[in-house]
Amino acid sequence: MSKKQTDKTTTEAAIVGNTVLADELPSSPSSTKPHVMPSFSSPRNWTEDYKYENGNYLCKCCQCDEYFYGHKRRPLCKECSDKYDAS
Repeated sequence: MSKKQTDKTTTEAAIVGNTVLADELPSSPSSTKPHVMPSFSSPRNWTEDYKYENGNYLCKCCQCDEYFYGHKRRPLCKECSDKYDAS
């Protein structure tokens, strides 16, 4: 395989709907979990943040590694935060 073909293969991703299939890339990181964009009605989202200027950022939860929408500095999705508060 030539260098040009190799570069093309490693830089392209298979995109299906809102899902980027990272496992299609031969030189992808060790995580092959596909990236799925959450809907705005997901229970992981902080809907009370939507009305603020910084409230519509796509964030990644540091507890469950799922994506959610909320304030740009939120480290936890709403579900993980509720579990943390309950314990």
